[in-house]
Amino acid sequence: MEVDHNVGQILDAIKIAGIEDNTIVILTGDNGAANYPSPGLVTGEVGGSNGPWRGGLSTAYEGGMRTPAMIRWPGKISKGRVTDEIIADLDMYPTIANLIGEKKRIPTDRPMDGMNQADFLLGKQKKSSRDYVVTYVGDTVFAVKWRNLKVHFATAEGTHAVIHRYTFPQVFDIAEDPKESFELWGNEGYAHTWVMSPVSKILVGLAKSMQAFPNIRPGQEFSGYD
Repeated sequence: MEVDHNVGQILDAIKIAGIEDNTIVILTGDNGAANYPSPGLVTGEVGGSNGPWRGGLSTAYEGGMRTPAMIRWPGKISKGRVTDEIIADLDMYPTIANLIGEKKRIPTDRPMDGMNQADFLLGKQKKSSRDYVVTYVGDTVFAVKWRNLKVHFATAEGTHAVIHRYTFPQVFDIAEDPKESFELWGNEGYAHTWVMSPVSKILVGLAKSMQAFPNIRPGQEFSGYD
């Protein structure tokens, strides 16, 4: 109710200012609700409910990484359109730059984590420009979601839960099993080992990119990449 009220105030102010048709409004989050126990209780969801999705904050299950997102741009983005395509928060920077005609502001001396989703949002293409997302918890790759499949290398059920690592990654079909309750790799006789081919390609490409363009260290004087 609090979020609804304050978002309403912002939208009203935009309308009163006469800039409603020239303003892009994005409402989203960076992670699902935390599902750590309340003090003194064995179970609980003090951070809120993630509905049918398993896990929450600090996990790579859908309850932790899947968040609602709403985008409004009257006359440009069709209203009432609903999609289950993959878009990451990382995509907002290059997408907005392209939407407002400021592509030149995107650095060209390094690869960008985000992908341009402008044509998808404007209805010029049916599919998202992104078909995967890599989920880190700290410095550890917990999972890679590729299309409708999720490959978990490490799991935790909640923010303060024990972290489990596996001899063989766990694989779930998010479309058929949104609760991530039926593990495919072991239960279906290793029939889904093929998914490691596209997932490995994603991770190897990411590792090479991070080696060539390392993150800027705290306090580092950064003069650009060679």
